[in-house]
Amino acid sequence: DYDTVTLLSLSMRDPYGVTFLLPHHNLRLNVVAEDIVGVQHVPTQFSQADGYIVNKNSWTPITFSASENGNQYTVATSKVKTKINLSTSQVSFTDIADNQLVSEVGSSWIPKIVNNTAYYHFTQRYTSESNEALYGFGNVNSVMGIKGQPITLNQDNTAKRSPMFISNMGYGILFDESSRGSLGWENANSVYTYTATTTESFDYFFLFGPKPDRIISHYQSLTGPALLLPKSAFGYTHSRNRYASQVEYESVAAGFRNRHIPLDYLVIDYFWWIKKGSHIWNPSYWPNPTQMLTNLHQQNIKSFISVWPDYETGSTNYDAMAAADNFVGSSTTFDPSKPSARKMFWDQIKSGIWDYGMDSLWFDADEPEPSEWESQNGTTASLGSTLPFGLIYPLLHAQTAYDGQIFLPGNTKRVNTLSRSAVAGIQRYGVQSWSGDIPISFNQLVSEIPGVLNFHAAGLPFFSTDTGGYANVTDGIVTGLDPTNPTQQELFLRWLQFSVFNSIFRVHGRDDGREPWRFPQPYENYITNYIKLRYRLLPYVYTLAARVAREGYTIVRPLVFDFRMDSQVWNIANQFMFGPALLVNPVTAQNAQSRQVYLPIGIWYDFWTGNKIISTGQNITAPAPVEIIPLYVQAGSIIPLGPVVEHANQTPDPLEIRVYIGANGNFTLYEDDGNTYAYQT
Repeated sequence: DYDTVTLLSLSMRDPYGVTFLLPHHNLRLNVVAEDIVGVQHVPTQFSQADGYIVNKNSWTPITFSASENGNQYTVATSKVKTKINLSTSQVSFTDIADNQLVSEVGSSWIPKIVNNTAYYHFTQRYTSESNEALYGFGNVNSVMGIKGQPITLNQDNTAKRSPMFISNMGYGILFDESSRGSLGWENANSVYTYTATTTESFDYFFLFGPKPDRIISHYQSLTGPALLLPKSAFGYTHSRNRYASQVEYESVAAGFRNRHIPLDYLVIDYFWWIKKGSHIWNPSYWPNPTQMLTNLHQQNIKSFISVWPDYETGSTNYDAMAAADNFVGSSTTFDPSKPSARKMFWDQIKSGIWDYGMDSLWFDADEPEPSEWESQNGTTASLGSTLPFGLIYPLLHAQTAYDGQIFLPGNTKRVNTLSRSAVAGIQRYGVQSWSGDIPISFNQLVSEIPGVLNFHAAGLPFFSTDTGGYANVTDGIVTGLDPTNPTQQELFLRWLQFSVFNSIFRVHGRDDGREPWRFPQPYENYITNYIKLRYRLLPYVYTLAARVAREGYTIVRPLVFDFRMDSQVWNIANQFMFGPALLVNPVTAQNAQSRQVYLPIGIWYDFWTGNKIISTGQNITAPAPVEIIPLYVQAGSIIPLGPVVEHANQTPDPLEIRVYIGANGNFTLYEDDGNTYAYQT
């Protein structure tokens, strides 16, 4: 620890920031914007950031002042002040009125040698006010308003961790650290710590809002703007583990269309291949994929297909990857840190999958599951040891699909990759993610809501869950959801009601089918009606998605995003805003007929009845029979509703424009062709 060091000299102020020379390490402040400051703690010499998470390493100089007053050096912009204690080397941040936001309170370096290269196990400590709550770090599903909760940052089937958070105090921090890490707490939760397990320097960006939307916009400005997914991505995606044949797959597609149930994507899960990685369709079950995909396209249904990062031996593709030394360590998992391996991986996908007419790729198990990449011991890759890069396999993997499609001559289809893992920066590659192979239970539904909200609070825009849960394991026996089981019928409907108001609306699970017609009445009608509601909301949803790409907006919003000054919302884990208008209140208790709903101060309208409620910031008992999810609309909202359509690219006309009086409001409707990159010009 070096909590009390003396500054030896101030090296230099330049147009981009200030460099300090310290006895035990060096410090660099980069003034990125009026409300973004980069901090780099370096043990020896400065080096340029690796560019994996933060892919922006140059910025336009802005005006800032730098002054020294006794023991304190201050760098100030028009929005924020950064102060360096010249005795302790600690950095603190205030707003322009000198209101304290957060301060470093000591750090520790533990040297380590990895493959003959010097690294450090680095821990930085920060102050935390008693009423502070943190949001983000990925799909943390155990708490809303993180305080005193340790979090391990790694990639796991059901844990997508990302080194970014926002605070209800009006700031956020993006840790530009690609190794495994952890959030910890000390001194009765008055200090939080961030640890990077294997790093050459400790880099982070302080992001001042104070509004959360501003913070998330800063995050995207550093890590890359989100790619706008095709409009169809915001319709309904139906999936199962698994459709075993072309006949079954096409029959399900026909089942949706014949019943006039809206659908945009139907998913092909694993074992469509002869050998994993061969990309040779098993002709006994999938005899004509080109004709199959053509048939679906004629019905305006698109396809996802599961592709894993590892290979079985005994295929031409495996032999080519092995001969080129394109695997991670001694595994058969491909190495996306190697550009030539990424190109070969894509080329194999293109010839075996994409050229048949495939629409989107599903990158499953890309933590990666069959590898030591993200483990505590790591393995070797093109970059060297994977320990400094333990978090970012999915980021490098996603770049494979993005580069392959973006640079494919004649391709106009937007990238829409489903990735089981996610980390900061992945939004720039056109990726959606989901929460992994979760249990089937009401308790899991309770957990999924804060998981979804924390995922979005980390700046990651597109996410879903396996609606209804993936599977249960009892005494080693794996079972899927049973649509004939009354408890699971109710669970699926309640979960589907929640999923309608996720950024991505998707159903997936093990074994038994979850197509609406598998459920008895009245559940079949209830399920179908909620799918249709999602499509009526598409003009609203797609406008919000465009705001994600254009301004860094967040669709699925913890209540702190819109009511930050109301302390009552800081820890609410089962309510959220869906865009600026809709307060969503999922029902997670079995056999419930009502639930408690907190309404922030203002005028609200029941979405279903139009009844008006004037709230002083109070809890109400909301009716919630099994077919109803309580929804409330904020006064001043304008919601465009389209007609019931069967796929996202049908005409959105005629529009119904709902205006909820009682406050000023506006809404700018966004429309484009829904499929190509023409929106970027």
